[in-house]
Amino acid sequence: MGLDQYLTRKTYAFGKIKEVIPIEKHKSIENINTSKITYIYEEICYWRKANAIHGWFTRLKHWDEESQSITVSQNELQKLVQICSEVLADNSKAKDLLPTHEGFFFGGLNYDDYYYNTLRQTIDELIDIKDCPYIYEASW
Repeated sequence: MGLDQYLTRKTYAFGKIKEVIPIEKHKSIENINTSKITYIYEEICYWRKANAIHGWFTRLKHWDEESQSITVSQNELQKLVQICSEVLADNSKAKDLLPTHEGFFFGGLNYDDYYYNTLRQTIDELIDIKDCPYIYEASW
């Protein structure tokens, strides 16, 4: 139990998928009509108890805790990468630019190795984002 966060990319693919090639044969994909696939969702980033990142998304979109997901743009994600880079360059900026975010099973509120490793992960996974819709979701 705890804060699980996902960022997925939504790519329009109607009529562009000719066949589904599964990594493993699975009954759930055997009967897919590839001509009717509309969107492909790719997991871009997964965070676990990265409460500062969740707090940033919450403040960005004025997210209430009842929401299931929010859509974010390439520009917004580039801003997050920029903030993470600034905090890593000068740790004294953490509390102002990317403060920890309290919540039920959200993890620690310290600015420790876990916090800074999460920022590095965020930069690494978001460095090559494309101009298309992204969806941020969190559950706990």
